[in-house]
Amino acid sequence: MPTFDGGHCFLTLLLPIDSADVVVNKDGLHFSHVQLVRNALSVMPTAHQSPATDQQPCNSPFARCTKTHFARLVVLDDVIFNGRMPKNTLIEGDVTVFQPVDTLPTPYLFFIADFDAPQGTQAELRDWLRGVWTKMRADLDPVFEHCFQYSGKVRDADSFADYMIAHQLETTMPFNDYWPVSVDLTKALPTLSIPLVAFASVAAGVVAGWGLSWLFGKIGLIPSGGFFYWLEMVLFGLVGLGVALFTAYTMFIRAGLKPFPMAPNGDLPSILKGLHLQRELIPLVPQLQGRSDQELFDAMGTFLNAMQLDNLQAPTQAPGTIGK
Repeated sequence: MPTFDGGHCFLTLLLPIDSADVVVNKDGLHFSHVQLVRNALSVMPTAHQSPATDQQPCNSPFARCTKTHFARLVVLDDVIFNGRMPKNTLIEGDVTVFQPVDTLPTPYLFFIADFDAPQGTQAELRDWLRGVWTKMRADLDPVFEHCFQYSGKVRDADSFADYMIAHQLETTMPFNDYWPVSVDLTKALPTLSIPLVAFASVAAGVVAGWGLSWLFGKIGLIPSGGFFYWLEMVLFGLVGLGVALFTAYTMFIRAGLKPFPMAPNGDLPSILKGLHLQRELIPLVPQLQGRSDQELFDAMGTFLNAMQLDNLQAPTQAPGTIGK
């Protein structure tokens, strides 16, 4: 399914916000649930993604997860009205006639996330959601508790995963951006060629038709070599052709549904390590201009040893930050 692609899970959740009642705080002030969701989102720390946000004391709660590449929470009040359906007024009549307009019955919390899922399985999705509950509950509960039936259904990490998956939408256009080179898609194609399968299917249909015609001729049902004999041969040939077309279609669909291959070093720890190496290498390059070959060799050896390329844990860039 497109939700899993390129070794990642591209999760899309649409959570209805409770609109049946209001919340009264200790001072007797009335608030709608959607207003409280916005309030909670406004104070949730963002990632240290710029020099300005790098100064804030707290980082995004999603930075505690070493699998999450991106995450976003948005309040969706209603769908956008794209305007009337165009038509020819000379033929179809008055444009002032009302046309139906789609609306949402309640505001929704739109939650999208991109995280590592190398196997592309539901188990990896559930594991990530359980980790969200365990590591970020204190930060996310003030947001999610205003969603419909959240407080009544969510009690632990497993029920949190159940609740979220129940409101999942299929992601039909995932975002892959970690491939540095073109991808060899031949591995995703069927092992047998379509023409070979088509020929085999037609041949099988013709052989089956010939065999049955011969059998029916032996027992006297169809005169051998007569009109009905050749008619049956043609019919079985058409059946074989239909089987071939269906087989080719099925093979193409299965090939298209296969997830995009995972990019080399496309997991979050590897990406963070690469960003750290990039940042450390940039100031080193001008320092090495004009050096001798031996000095360049020694300096790069020292740099690579200090970077510990095989160690993804340290030194590296911390999650949720642009680094310094």
